[in-house]
Amino acid sequence: MNDSPNYSGKYYAYRKNYYNWGQGPIYNENAEIIAKYRHWEEPARIEILTLSNKIQSTIFRTKKSNKKFEIRDKELLIMGTLKQKSSKFVLETPNKNKILETSPTKKDDYEISSSLGAKITKVKNTRFWSEVFKGVTFEFGDTIGIEFYDTIINRLLIIGVVLILDWIDYEDFLLLLNRRISFIGGYPG
Repeated sequence: MNDSPNYSGKYYAYRKNYYNWGQGPIYNENAEIIAKYRHWEEPARIEILTLSNKIQSTIFRTKKSNKKFEIRDKELLIMGTLKQKSSKFVLETPNKNKILETSPTKKDDYEISSSLGAKITKVKNTRFWSEVFKGVTFEFGDTIGIEFYDTIINRLLIIGVVLILDWIDYEDFLLLLNRRISFIGGYPG
């Protein structure tokens, strides 16, 4: 088992799996499983794990109301804090220096940029990445591809940011679904 996955590649993918409450594999550009993630409901967190289940990073929700998350390394030191500011999400260092921001306007199709505006990452559903993941058929479920433009950025940190945005998107979907079910149920009378 690889306890130190290599995160130096240009492309990664992960499979969303809401049926198991958010756990699944993380693939490299050769479509090899290099790590996995696990989503816990209580306390609300996501863990990025090696294949032998050693924690590499943990993402904690700090405040549900304003969508604030801490991304921590395996020693639980804060790598960054992701906060929603109006329609943008901003990642800051523990010293409150802005590292990057994103405004995902379309589910599974957005870019992440540095605080200076340089593109760092593109995120898309893998059906658009057929030229990268040639001959690979991913298992059932939505699989998200991540392309890195920046060669220096901590890829584990960015994968954490993408997992957070997916988490928020899924919760927003559940909220909308619950509203629709309530409306379909009719008015009390």
